[in-house]
Amino acid sequence: MDENTIKLRTYYDTPLYCPFCGAHTQKIENGEINVEAGCNHLMLVELGEGILYASERVRDHVRTKGYTIEDDGGLMFLRKMEIHDEDDDFESWAIKLIPEFTDLVVFEQIVGSPSLESTFTVFAFNDEDYAAYGESLHSITAS
Repeated sequence: MDENTIKLRTYYDTPLYCPFCGAHTQKIENGEINVEAGCNHLMLVELGEGILYASERVRDHVRTKGYTIEDDGGLMFLRKMEIHDEDDDFESWAIKLIPEFTDLVVFEQIVGSPSLESTFTVFAFNDEDYAAYGESLHSITAS
């Protein structure tokens, strides 16, 4: 997914805005990320220790791959649907299951030493938005 990933190493704590519509989607408050699902392009916010936000579109897609995203009191985790063994549960990396999304843009915010943790924020355009965009262009050219 590297061709779709923008890596932020220096200004990793900069709040992000949707690359498609410009909506403010997250901000840092008291050292913590506060996700505001301000637009329907925001698909996923994944921290090193778990998933902070997953859209319904991501949840539906992950289910087709045999996984589910379960809330564990604040953070969410990716789990296999069939097996709920402690050995089989793993956190994070839902990002690896959604590369088929059209026009996917991933921001990787990499914290420097000593933690070297990353936050992944994923946006994707969709057919409904494209249709609405086409309609708006048609109305402009028709007038």
